[in-house]
Amino acid sequence: MTNETEQRREARHDITSAVLPFLGNRASDYQPFQYLIQDISATGVKIALPIWAAFRDILAPGESIHLQVPFQFEGKMHASGVVAWQKWDAALEAQICGIALDAPTPLVYPVHISLESRAINVELHDFAAIEPLLVQILGDSALVKQGLGIYLRHLDAYFYRTAVITREEYTTFSDIVLQDIMAQVQTNYDALMELYTRVRDAQSQEEVFSHILDLNDLNRIMTPEVAIELFSRVLSVEEVDLYLKAIKVLEQKLFINYNTLIMLYLQNLIRNFHPGSPAKMPCQDRCA
Repeated sequence: MTNETEQRREARHDITSAVLPFLGNRASDYQPFQYLIQDISATGVKIALPIWAAFRDILAPGESIHLQVPFQFEGKMHASGVVAWQKWDAALEAQICGIALDAPTPLVYPVHISLESRAINVELHDFAAIEPLLVQILGDSALVKQGLGIYLRHLDAYFYRTAVITREEYTTFSDIVLQDIMAQVQTNYDALMELYTRVRDAQSQEEVFSHILDLNDLNRIMTPEVAIELFSRVLSVEEVDLYLKAIKVLEQKLFINYNTLIMLYLQNLIRNFHPGSPAKMPCQDRCA
């Protein structure tokens, strides 16, 4: 197997995002994972999946993944890619993967990481300041959670009639599993609405980042509640593909929103450590 230096010869840049991991997911089954950005280049990103991450997965070469972070290169945004290579780093206790970015994707919010400048770029053309952007992201996230709850309630009645198990068995499944999922969605929706209100009424950006946004709580309320494998035991493959994967597609919005909030949080930290300087992520140039 060729070593990493031989695999990538263009200039690369280390990016240490410390203990602020982003959320991504596998394209095949939408399984979430947390990752740290290790370095970037003109054609790809190196990520680490640490053993301590709350959402941990093992990625294989050739696997398609959604990073859910927009990386800009030559005017285009890329948020997905294919695992080009992987290795285990014993010192970091993490799986290290090289991701080759693929098809361009639309930009949802005016926040992205530039592969050329290594900076987190925020372009507030439609916002007077960061705070209204934060409010919109949280409001959008609450609407997604609300939509998920409505969707699940409608599907519960449909699945009762079409499940591959008996109706009595499905009733038990619904009472034990599905009702708990819907309750968790409602709890997370309520938490997002409370957070939305607090950020909307905040007096300053500093108050938001220092006293309101708790990243552990944000991770808990933004991550998906629906696990496809739980439903695959009671539904046909066709129903899982049609309905459950539609839910997972809707959840993609939450990954993007969460990662955008993490980028804004990181930008705020960098500005505080380096007042007056561009909001670049900590990095050190080196060549492969």
